[in-house]
Amino acid sequence: MKTKWIATGLVLALVLVMVGAASGASYSGKKVLYIDSYHQGYAWSDGIEAGIKSALQGKGVELKTVYMDTKRNTDETFKKEAGEKVKAVIEQFKPDVVIAADDNAQMYVTAKYYKDASLPVVFCGVNWDASAYGFPCKNVTGMLEVAPVQPLLEQMKKYAKGSRVGVIAVDNETNRKEAEFTEKSVGIKMEKVFVKDLEEWKKGFVDLQSKVDMVIVDSDGGLYKGKEAELKAFVEGNSKIVSG
Repeated sequence: MKTKWIATGLVLALVLVMVGAASGASYSGKKVLYIDSYHQGYAWSDGIEAGIKSALQGKGVELKTVYMDTKRNTDETFKKEAGEKVKAVIEQFKPDVVIAADDNAQMYVTAKYYKDASLPVVFCGVNWDASAYGFPCKNVTGMLEVAPVQPLLEQMKKYAKGSRVGVIAVDNETNRKEAEFTEKSVGIKMEKVFVKDLEEWKKGFVDLQSKVDMVIVDSDGGLYKGKEAELKAFVEGNSKIVSG
């Protein structure tokens, strides 16, 4: 949680610099649009939104949030349409600065419609590398989200019988990107399991127990919500190796 608030503070510092550059010393009457790639109720992006609201409170800035809901809806057509809807909101709201959180906001909005445009954009929650979107560019800056995989593995190795690593995660762009860059950054090849629902997760978790020596449990995408007690009991009853 502390890391999340520090990250949000850095992003807001960039936003206020951009707004201030356009308005001198005053933020009064300025507009900021926050694009959430996901949905209300998803803890990670809820934390970012709370940080934005806190940092902008009392500064005279009008803040508007738009949700793309692409964590629960992974169909390509849905994501493209979500991007088009956000573009329409931008054209109607006419923000002075856009904050775009997570990869889908970059893929379906910022890079697609506003790369090298006049609208200032600050991104956050982009995993590992933003070069695929052509960032940074003249109007887009931000910060990368890099998972501390190496320290996690160092802790897990203390309890593991070998060096084989597996990862289990909900099947979405972010988790696949995380797995790809984890392999590159750490220099390992992982057994990767991407799932669509809870039953697939349970099966994948059990399968990994005999295939690897350590399991990384990646982001749930809301899959675990309301199922925490069930999954805790399942993991405790089926764990033969260390998970992190």
